[in-house]
Amino acid sequence: MRFRDGDEMLGLADLNGDNNDDILWRDETGLTFASLSGNPDTIQVIGDRDGDTLLDIQDFDGDGNDDLLWQDQSGGTWIASAGDQSNLTWFGDRSGEELLSYDPDNFSIIG
Repeated sequence: MRFRDGDEMLGLADLNGDNNDDILWRDETGLTFASLSGNPDTIQVIGDRDGDTLLDIQDFDGDGNDDLLWQDQSGGTWIASAGDQSNLTWFGDRSGEELLSYDPDNFSIIG
């Protein structure tokens, strides 16, 4: 997989539940992409996430697919189930709040 100058690697996730890593990145315009199983022939556009921060990648809803926890510049926070921007769970304005609680046996979103 080749990236262009200005692309930002965001992480690895299993968005489609096939037990293979999908590569997530953002280009210089803010568009976010996923290459399913790292295959350059299976690139999906996740959406325009320019200025948003990807806080975490994990299976928050227990469906076997990794989800993306995003926060925008104004503190708005949501989960995109399996990276799908049309399937969002909104957590509201969480600016200045601790969002993630880490315990090796029980990782969760606070709130």
